[in-house]
This record gives sequence, C-alpha cells and structure tokens, in this order.
Amino acid sequence: MSMKPLSKAGWRDGKLMTLEELEQIANERRAAKEKSPRALNVCVAAGCLSLHSDAIKSALEKEVQRTGANCRVAGTGCLGLCSQGPLVSGEPDGCLLKNVAESDAAEIVARLDSACRASALLSRATFLPTANRHRAGKLGPN
Repeated sequence: MSMKPLSKAGWRDGKLMTLEELEQIANERRAAKEKSPRALNVCVAAGCLSLHSDAIKSALEKEVQRTGANCRVAGTGCLGLCSQGPLVSGEPDGCLLKNVAESDAAEIVARLDSACRASALLSRATFLPTANRHRAGKLGPN
C-alpha cells in the first residue's frame, strides 16, 4: 500500500489536506503575524492541559477581545517545562510565564508592552527569558 509523504500533506477534520491547502494556511498565519507581531502562546500539551491551560487560553482570548489589544492568542505544543505549567510564552520578546492562572489573563494583557522587560510579571507567574531557558537546557540547543 502506497501512502503520500507526510511532508506534502497534512490532516484537518479527519481529511487529508493538499500541499496547496497547507500553503494557504501558512500564508494566512504569516499575514496574521505581520498584522499583529505580538502573540501569547499557551501550552496546550498534556501536562499544561491537565492544569486547565485551555481555560487560560480562553481567558486570554476574551481579554484581548475585550481590551482591543493588538495581540494574537494561540495554543501551542509542549514548551518543555511541564512541571512549571501552565506555561505562556510571549512573542516577539521570547519570555516564558510559568504557573499561570486563568485569573492572570487581565494582568498579562494589560502588561503586554512591558511584560517581558520586567523582572516579574505576576505574583504567581515567573518571568523566564528565552536565553535562560536555552542555557538551562530546558528547550533545546543554543
């Protein structure tokens, strides 16, 4: 039985997507990133999801919509510090907030412009710059 290579197609709603469909999705995401370079990526992998990161993602989306903040909110795969979850990473600053709670959404969105420059964002969430994560060997090489 011959199968199409996974590099040329993906799955959506149980159906195989074509390369053109994947390219369209990539182009839409690039356009969204150009429109709003700031993003909050909420880990929705097993460890963080078990700590209700889906509710945190929803709370952040509602707060961004309520305030009109120029920010995208997206679910992402594992960020590598499962024991410190739920995790939220910020773009383009590369900060990582750990132990985030649903009730932190308003403060996170309110501090979007200064969040990753401050030594601490929230009383329950800890600022961890990208360079430190890599240096600690938590999220891959570099």
